[in-house]
This record gives sequence, structure tokens and C-alpha cells, in this order.
Amino acid sequence: MSEQKFVEVFIRRFAESVTNNKTYQLNFYDIKEEPPKATVRIRTAAGSTNINSESFDVNLDTTLSGILETIYGTKSN
Repeated sequence: MSEQKFVEVFIRRFAESVTNNKTYQLNFYDIKEEPPKATVRIRTAAGSTNINSESFDVNLDTTLSGILETIYGTKSN
């Protein structure tokens, strides 16, 4: 798994599946080739809220981690 290719494909597919009315920040961590593994944090501004006449910005973080598992076999002759 190429780090550059993973980031490129993830960003393209992510952009195709989200709405354009929000701002997203993508952070990539722990991209490994063996075993294929990656962690992605997606941060978006969810809006603002008022509590007791104080205004707060609300951000939503989603963290995804995954390891691709596959069955490796060897050919016997």
C-alpha cells in the first residue's frame, strides 16, 4: 500500500461522498505498508451554540483506523 496513493484515493472518494456546505480537515496517521494499516481523523465544524449567553463553536472529530487482513498462501510444487 503506497502512502501517497492511499491519501490520494481517500481524499477523492471522501470528496465524492460529502456535502459541499461544510469545511473538513483530514489528518492521516500511521500509514504502514506491512501489514496495510492507516488511521484517518476527519474534523468538521458542526456549528455554534449558545449556553448562558456564551457562544461556543462545536467541532466534530471522527477517527477511523483499519488494518487490511488477507490470507497469504504459498504455492506448493
